Amino acid sequence: MKSWLIRTVRASSLLFGTVVLFSGCGEPKGPAEQAGEKIDQGIQEAKDAVNPPSTGEKVGHAIDKAGENAANALDKAEDKASHALDKAGEKIEEGIHNAKDAINHPGTAEKAGQAVDKAVNP
Repeated sequence: MKSWLIRTVRASSLLFGTVVLFSGCGEPKGPAEQAGEKIDQGIQEAKDAVNPPSTGEKVGHAIDKAGENAANALDKAEDKASHALDKAGEKIEEGIHNAKDAINHPGTAEKAGQAVDKAVNP
């Protein structure tokens, strides 16, 4: 029974380590970064108005936009996975707690024995 408990503790430690490792990834963009991106976009639109982009440049812009969309989708998926890992970790911890309670909780026979011991040895 103890080997199961040890494996469970190791698995939960690994799980929490993974969550901690990925918790710093994919941080949201701050206001300055968002403003900078809007300025870059405005400059690019002004350049495109003066010198219309070639087909290759249009393809390049489309590829860049697709890459940004993919990165955003990955960030969202990471957030969902992190949340799911947190919930799973909580369930594992709850299971470990319940298992410990079940192992350490005195049964009816043990309680009766303790009552007999108290009666015999006051």
